[in-house]
Amino acid sequence: MSHKHGKHVTWSKGRLGPGKGKQQQSKRQNKKKKSRMRKDRRGLPALCLGVIMRKGKVVAVLRKKKRRARNGTVLTWGFPGGLKWNAWGIFWNTERECWEEIHQKVTAVHHIYSRRHPDFPGRVTHFVFCVLKSALPLEKLVFKAGRHILEVRLMAPEEFAAVTTTEIEPRVAGFMGLTTERIKEIRKAAAQSRAAQVGK
Repeated sequence: MSHKHGKHVTWSKGRLGPGKGKQQQSKRQNKKKKSRMRKDRRGLPALCLGVIMRKGKVVAVLRKKKRRARNGTVLTWGFPGGLKWNAWGIFWNTERECWEEIHQKVTAVHHIYSRRHPDFPGRVTHFVFCVLKSALPLEKLVFKAGRHILEVRLMAPEEFAAVTTTEIEPRVAGFMGLTTERIKEIRKAAAQSRAAQVGK
């Protein structure tokens, strides 16, 4: 029991004081949020990524939070997307998460592949081919980075292979017109170019 402004205030059992109720409510909401994530049979959360292409170019996002892969590389550029919720399908989740990250509406067209990423084995990743709903030409398209994104850019598949650091799923690479050998060549040339610039 406590006195506040001349009035009796009785704290309910288990509460430590004012403001604690909101903290407990926030914890409960976070717990519910985590429980709504789609998991595979091994209990791994799922991720939906949109492979968005227009006239031979792919939409790439630079994330604010840099995730370190199992092999030591750091995830920087990648496909837009996010966690899948168990109440909705892969296509709907991909469209929703892409909108939140690039602020352009997309239509999910084709499920390319799903797998546990070798660099991030703690998650199942669904790769979905998407197209932009906007009919505007590329030079007039405007992307707006979401709250977890630093930059959104349309780039050629070769440039995407050069700026990304983690493995590109072979089926996704083939969808963009790349092969595993070609990606290795691109990344080797990019690494040599960066080394030359550092040496100047």
